[in-house]
Amino acid sequence: MKKLLYTFLAVSILFSACEEDTPLPAANNNTNNNSNNVTELEGTWVGWEVGDISTEWTIIFSGNKMNVNTSPLNLEWYISDYSIDTLVSPREIDGEITNCSLSSYIGTITKGIYKIENDTTLQNSNTILTYYSCEPGIQDRPSSFLDASVIARTLILIKQ
Repeated sequence: MKKLLYTFLAVSILFSACEEDTPLPAANNNTNNNSNNVTELEGTWVGWEVGDISTEWTIIFSGNKMNVNTSPLNLEWYISDYSIDTLVSPREIDGEITNCSLSSYIGTITKGIYKIENDTTLQNSNTILTYYSCEPGIQDRPSSFLDASVIARTLILIKQ
């Protein structure tokens, strides 16, 4: 039942994510817009990859550390030092892999975008993280949640 609920939630969020984000006006003319305000992601987020609900993903943000793992078999996991830029739209997230289930990714950087939304379509209000990230080591970053020109995966996660 819980998976069905998460599937419904992920599908509804995915459809809302299919709208292009309107860029925010520039906050200032400073060329270094990396605010690195990691506190907005702080905590544990659980959900699934769009198109694959067979594997549950858990991301724990603590300080500047990002711990990502899958269940039930924990075949894919990594730990990274991450930074975010909240002054751009969509918001950007970069993670330097410090430990990983695939040793070839250690020392590489994964670039992504994210958004945080409050979902009130169900009885309880949930905070939803949509995380769209490229494979580690790829120099590209998705430009929007509809960008199909990059090799990337989308996770829909609920704040625990």
